[in-house]
Amino acid sequence: MSLLGSGPAPMRDRPLGAHVSLFGRVRVSVGECVLDDRAFPSRKAKQVFAQLALAHGAPVAKSQLVEANWGDRLPRNPMATLEHTVSILRSSCAGAGLPGLVATVHGGYRLDTSAASIDTLRFDQLVRSAARATPSCALELLREAVALARGDLLEDEPRAEWVAVARGEYRHRVERAALEAARLALMEDEPAVALELADHAQRLGLLPSEDAFHLQISARIRLGLRDDALRLLREAEETLERELGTYLPPATVALRELLRTPASAPARPRRLVLDVDLSRVPDPAPFVGRRREVAVLRAALDRVAAGGSAFVVVEGPAGVGKSRLLTEAVGAGTVEAGTVEAGTVEAGAVPVIRVACSASGRDLPRFTAVRVLRALGAQDGATAVGPPAVDAAGLFAQAAAVLAGCGPTVVVVDDLHLADDESVAVLAGLAGPGGVPRFGLLATRRPEGPAVAGADLVDLHPLTPAELGALGWADAGSVTGGNPLVLAACAEARRTGALSAATIDALAARAADAGALAWEVLVLLAASGRPVSAAEVAYLGGVATGTVAAALEELERRGLVRWDGRMAAPADAVTPAVLLAVAGSDRARSIRAGLARLAG
Repeated sequence: MSLLGSGPAPMRDRPLGAHVSLFGRVRVSVGECVLDDRAFPSRKAKQVFAQLALAHGAPVAKSQLVEANWGDRLPRNPMATLEHTVSILRSSCAGAGLPGLVATVHGGYRLDTSAASIDTLRFDQLVRSAARATPSCALELLREAVALARGDLLEDEPRAEWVAVARGEYRHRVERAALEAARLALMEDEPAVALELADHAQRLGLLPSEDAFHLQISARIRLGLRDDALRLLREAEETLERELGTYLPPATVALRELLRTPASAPARPRRLVLDVDLSRVPDPAPFVGRRREVAVLRAALDRVAAGGSAFVVVEGPAGVGKSRLLTEAVGAGTVEAGTVEAGTVEAGAVPVIRVACSASGRDLPRFTAVRVLRALGAQDGATAVGPPAVDAAGLFAQAAAVLAGCGPTVVVVDDLHLADDESVAVLAGLAGPGGVPRFGLLATRRPEGPAVAGADLVDLHPLTPAELGALGWADAGSVTGGNPLVLAACAEARRTGALSAATIDALAARAADAGALAWEVLVLLAASGRPVSAAEVAYLGGVATGTVAAALEELERRGLVRWDGRMAAPADAVTPAVLLAVAGSDRARSIRAGLARLAG
């Protein structure tokens, strides 16, 4: 049985009695009391404790402990000596307020992990959780895991044979966690974080790491440190050849081409004539395929009109038609916070107020809730609203008082994902289950982050081939990808002969919203003109293949690419034309030349 535990104990949220650190020198923290490696009653007692802790709560046989601690220099009575060592260890633990920390099991001992947290166990749990998490959550989990590893395992036992294998294994685990976190940081457009993690991974490796070099160079390019990136590229080439007898892989070689490319990007065109067959696309593109969703929203209005409350969130990626769906269901008029000029829109017997969240207000506590409160107070006959309260509970009470003086009212909030957490909690309390009578909240949001509690969810997706086929537009799927924004762009191009600057900006923003790395991947796919593999994209863009695959999964979720795990292609024919117009002809020629070199 290995002394390297597999981490069977579940993660706990409740506080534990002790915190055991095995990274670096052994430390046991009990409240404000810290026991370092010199506080144990004997070196053998400390070693037994470390071995039990490293097993992560699994039983360790007495024979294994004897062999690890005494080897071929056995005492006269090995078992009695071990039991005496454990006895004084238990006395020391009891004196620190941890009686029962070392438990006896049949034929051995174990550490009670319900009474102590262990940093190596926590590290393993975080890494496993990251493997099942979204990219942004996985990045945070892996950063926390890497931060736990403050040094090599059990640095105070540099020559102990029993820890050598575990030390090497954890060094490798921490290196891989740092590399994966660096890839995710690039995908999440956090190059400074990626650089820190990639540098750390390179320091951990016993040999130079090609992956770490690639990520270090890519992060420097993203940060605009082109001279530094070029210097590191030369250093990587020399180091790999000198120490490993190998050469840079193609994906890293491609970075040299990227560094030779001017950093400036061309301005977006004011007008774009599409070289796309639009004969299969309807003109004009009406509002279609959303009957069920419209019915859900209008049923919410009916509940409010009847004296109840309603909270519906329309969720979907950028450009999928969330705002237009709400406009079709309840009307297009708006009342901005603090104004009365725009008026309200009558949807049946229910007036509708529309408020948009903004990115600038995301970090301002209660910002969106205050805007909604002012919009409610701007209605005719509404209760006068004084200065907004300074906490969420006060704002809730103010809004409830205003609503009590109004008739049935619905507030439409665009881009709820940009609202601060306190505002979301206030609005959910007003409109969710058990909320204020005769009040409804209809909101749009993108699917990033945790779900909104208490809301009925309308999950909006691109129109499927079946939905398009039912409307007699089956042939439009290959051109538009079923995306309403692209459908509208095609209708505009048919009507006017070109895309306007506003439409170009909207389509480019939809692509840019996925992040800088995703944008580069989309440009590469657009210039390729054919389905390409993740390895080809990695070669052309100078990004690790695993990072490209993760970016393609995210782009597929957003409806921007078709990706089967092997080959990728743009989901529609219009967005690639826009991306190439924005990126410029020189970039497209460079990508096609790279593909030709790869094919040759």
